Amino acid sequence: MFETSAAEFLVTLLAVIWVLSQCAVLGTDQMLTVSMVCRNIPGSRGAKRISPSTVARWIAEGCPGRAGGRIKLRATRVGSRWLVRPEDLETFFSQLAESPDVGATAPESQRMSTAKREQQVNAADEKCRRKLENVKS
Repeated sequence: MFETSAAEFLVTLLAVIWVLSQCAVLGTDQMLTVSMVCRNIPGSRGAKRISPSTVARWIAEGCPGRAGGRIKLRATRVGSRWLVRPEDLETFFSQLAESPDVGATAPESQRMSTAKREQQVNAADEKCRRKLENVKS
């Protein structure tokens, strides 16, 4: 069926042995695939469960945390699939649920006063008028 050289077969065999050794180190018998994670978490807006792309996004990009940073779901890539430890899933959700430190202060709002805003608008209007006059002349 497939014609492979001995070298290609050996490389493939070594890759499989490496993946299996990583699985043994990680204890993949206790790890969850993305689809298993999806089956255990209810969806929203009428969906029975969350989408696999949601879990992949949690792994790759994370979710915004309450303290302002992004929190990623820790996972291990084995071959073409992501594997997640149940403990990492629990840690991910507990970090998302944590409230920010009481001692930490959020950055002050960058709102400007009405007078300052009007001053900037008037300055921008004046600048535009001057440019228009230069273009017309």
